Amino acid sequence: MWVLGADNKRNLQRRSIRFLGGDEVWSWKKGHLGEAQRRRTAFTWNGKSVFISQGGVEGDDITNLWNTSDRREWMFKCLACDTQQPYEWTQLIYPEDAKGGGGWDIEAVKKGIKYKCKSCGHMHDDSFAVRQEMNLKAAYVPMNTSAPKGIVGFHWNSLCGQWGLSWGDLAEEAINAKRAYDEHGDETARIEFKQKRLAESWVENPDEDGGEILPSGYKMSDEWTDEAAMVDGKMVPAPITDEHKKSKQFAWMRSLNVDVQRNGYYAIVRRWATDGKSRGKEWAFLATEDELRAFQLKHDVSNFFVFLDSGDGPNTDAVYRTCSKYGWNATKGAGQNEFAWRIQTPYGIKVAYRPYSRSKVIQVGAQSCKLFLYSNLVFKDALSRLRRSGAHTYPEDFGDEYRKQMQSEHRTKNNAGTPIWLPIGDRANHLWDCEVQGILFAMMSKIIGKGKNKGATVAEEKPVVEAETP
Repeated sequence: MWVLGADNKRNLQRRSIRFLGGDEVWSWKKGHLGEAQRRRTAFTWNGKSVFISQGGVEGDDITNLWNTSDRREWMFKCLACDTQQPYEWTQLIYPEDAKGGGGWDIEAVKKGIKYKCKSCGHMHDDSFAVRQEMNLKAAYVPMNTSAPKGIVGFHWNSLCGQWGLSWGDLAEEAINAKRAYDEHGDETARIEFKQKRLAESWVENPDEDGGEILPSGYKMSDEWTDEAAMVDGKMVPAPITDEHKKSKQFAWMRSLNVDVQRNGYYAIVRRWATDGKSRGKEWAFLATEDELRAFQLKHDVSNFFVFLDSGDGPNTDAVYRTCSKYGWNATKGAGQNEFAWRIQTPYGIKVAYRPYSRSKVIQVGAQSCKLFLYSNLVFKDALSRLRRSGAHTYPEDFGDEYRKQMQSEHRTKNNAGTPIWLPIGDRANHLWDCEVQGILFAMMSKIIGKGKNKGATVAEEKPVVEAETP
């Protein structure tokens, strides 16, 4: 018997296996499920494979395998009419009086939530006893009768759980996930809810552009009392007091994001609040490095919060030299969507995945700078959601050029069905690229994204302890 990690392709080769099991297959690398299945070639008639997983994403290996199976759904019988039916999220009914002008009253939802029969409309109470009775006559029913013989799939979700989370608990998670998306453009919780609670694959929907995002009712010179600050290594929400500003380690939570051109720099300063909202402060095209430095100092941006795109080949070395000179950060967009971080926890080293890399130290003579890679797709998706939700705004006097450049790319799919952002014609997209870089600052600070923590420090995103590091 072998118990091996599926990430290492060598573990899936040079073995002949009769009984094969795989866990959390949604997280396996593309193609590794097929490699594992081929180890059973010598035992096709008297062996068995069992794969278990939460929901993945549309088009991944476990989703494709599930679709070829007979897709058996766990179906209960209504306690009133005895009609057999699957557990579906849309049949949960929230009490009408639980929603007011300020949103859902969570406690009222949890107290009055019901499950409605699709046939007779009977309302099932949210209790362990009711779910136990519903499950007594439940059974798996094949939904894909044309599936090849022997490929059997079983699907169940958290709604059928008798002793774990109640329907009210699940409703609270769903409401909070929707709120995070509406208020901050953060889709992480919605994805996890669908994959983990409903055990369904996440489907990426192409961005429909949703029309032009108009400027908000403020100007560049206006004060903004919601802006947060970094004080003694900790992020502090507004209001920021004079006492805060006396700290030797005081810095406004504002980023300077720079798209480097051969003839100068496109630069945007953006101010951030702890709830994910942000305001554009000023943008400019600057011809020289000295002008860029003066622009940074004018807007009181910390060196650690300056990000320069190093993706243009001829400019890369120059970007590294500039960043090392001032203590700025170099960035580069990448095609991959996840980067592995090995993190020290009280229980040992664990691997976490984020849409940006830990910093890589680039040596420039006797000096050095940090380089961060980030997912183009994830960051552009996040920026698009933040803009549509009204969290990522810009002032009325940013002008037509900003407005045009922010309408320079659209989300579509390539021939392989993979989501991708592409330019619209020959429109300039430099300011769009600047704003995309700003998502790195917001995620590093945990203002937005998975693991959002309003008391986090940016220092937490410095290189973490790795297993092989002394």
